[in-house]
Amino acid sequence: GSVTPDTGRVTTDFTFTVTYTDADNDAPNSPTVSIDGGEPQEMVAQDPGDENYADGKVYQYTTSGLTKNVGHTFQFAASDGFNNATGDIGVNAGPDVANTPPWSPGVIFTPENPLTGDDLVCTIITDSYDADGDTITYSYEWLKDSIGQGELTTNTVDYSFTARGDNWRVYIYPHDGEEEGTGVVWDYPAIGNTPPTAPTVVVTPDLPLPEYDLVCTITAASTDADGDGVTYTYQWYKDGVLQDTLTTDTVDFSLTTAGDTWR
Repeated sequence: GSVTPDTGRVTTDFTFTVTYTDADNDAPNSPTVSIDGGEPQEMVAQDPGDENYADGKVYQYTTSGLTKNVGHTFQFAASDGFNNATGDIGVNAGPDVANTPPWSPGVIFTPENPLTGDDLVCTIITDSYDADGDTITYSYEWLKDSIGQGELTTNTVDYSFTARGDNWRVYIYPHDGEEEGTGVVWDYPAIGNTPPTAPTVVVTPDLPLPEYDLVCTITAASTDADGDGVTYTYQWYKDGVLQDTLTTDTVDFSLTTAGDTWR
C-alpha cells in the first residue's frame, strides 16, 4: 500500500491506497487503514463493480487535517471472513506534514489622507488565519520615499517622523513561529499641508464711540505644523454686511456712525 502525496500540509488531502488480493476470490470484510495507531478507517472500493479479487481490487481512504511536524504512520488490515490478510500489514511511515504559513490579516490604514501632525496607524481588524492553529505575531516595515526606516517597527509612525510631501509605504507580515506568511502592503497618499491654527485677537475699544478707530490686535499668533510663514487677512462686517474695501486691521472712525454693529 501507499499514501499520496507523501508530503504536504495540514490542508492537503492524503489518499491511502491498498490492493486486496484473494486467490479464492473471497470478498474482504471492509479493508481498513489505521493512521497513527488510531481507530481503523473503512476504505472504499475504487471499482465497486469489480468482483474479481483474484487479480486484485483497489481500496482507498482520503483524509486531511494531519498535524504538522509529527512522525505519521499508517497500517492496513483486511480479512476474507476466514483469515486475516497477510502481505502489507505492517506499520508504514508517512506522510510528512509540513508547516502551513499564515494568511494575510485584514488591516485598516488611517488616516486616509494624512496631514502633518497626523500619526500613521495600521490597525489589524481581522487576524491572520493559521491552518495549524499557531499563534500569530506581526512585523511592520515602513518606507519613507522608498527608503527603509529601520527604527520604525510598530504599527504606528509618530507624526514627528513625517513632513509635508513625504510618501510613506508600510508592509505588514504575519509570522507563525516557523514561517512568514503573505504580507499586506499599503501606500499612503503624500503627507498634505496642515492649515495654521487660529490666532487670538482683541478688538478695541471695548465700548467704541464714533470718534474712535476700531483696531484688531493679534495677541497670540497662529502656529503652523509645516513651519510655513503665516500671513493674515481681515474681513469687517457692518450690520451683518461684508465691507469688502476694509482689508487691514483697522477701521477708520470716519467710516463708523453711532448705532453701527461691527464684527
